[in-house]
Amino acid sequence: MQQIARRRRFSPASLTAALAPLIVVATLPPSPAEAASKVYSPIVEEGEIAIEWRGVRSIDSDDSVDGDSQYKLDFEYAPTAWWNTEAVIEWSQAPGDALQATEVAWENVFQLAPQGAHWLDFGVLAEFAHSLEDGGNNLVELGLLGQKEFGPQLATANLLFERELVSGADTEVGYAIQYRWRLRELFEPGLELHGELGELGHMGSWGDHEQVAGPAFFGRARTATGALKYEAGLFFGLTSESPAQVVRVLFEYEFR
Repeated sequence: MQQIARRRRFSPASLTAALAPLIVVATLPPSPAEAASKVYSPIVEEGEIAIEWRGVRSIDSDDSVDGDSQYKLDFEYAPTAWWNTEAVIEWSQAPGDALQATEVAWENVFQLAPQGAHWLDFGVLAEFAHSLEDGGNNLVELGLLGQKEFGPQLATANLLFERELVSGADTEVGYAIQYRWRLRELFEPGLELHGELGELGHMGSWGDHEQVAGPAFFGRARTATGALKYEAGLFFGLTSESPAQVVRVLFEYEFR
């Protein structure tokens, strides 16, 4: 959520707590990363309570790809000016299969400095996911988050690392980039690029992995009890490993 820069108390202890996920992930054995279903902002708004629903769906002439989808329901709270935490439930649907609950997760965003304190606002995403599938593996995800304002323009980038909690698993690397022009609060046009980079240390070429890009739209409508935020995007495959199109949607209700 966008907000006006303001003074915040930020201590070395807060920074240590925020960097703790980096240490944890670095000591775990490496897992396949899934395509990002959103672009994470490093900005935390203290006291925010919200419910979020998001989904992605692939569209392709190949029946083994068409209809591949994922949906997440998030319950969000920001107890401090530097920490936002969420409980997440995920449902997935492979082509030709029924929709089923696949994991529950604990997701956290840590803002590493007050907004506007540096040329780039930055933060860390840390997530632990517990698989609900038979034979499924738990996993952890670490994301490095950056954001920069240029007048009415806003650019956000995520670099994501994911690995399953099993011996010998690999660390998969992905990314998400978002640009938006803040035309007005209710409607902000933009662009997004999502992709995979492969296994850490054995990434291969860019064309070997799924890469999608396309237009996206954002907005926020105020209500008597809070605000309703939306995001929508239609992305097109850029490589032979990508689906022809991917649809992304997100709705979030923020309580006052």
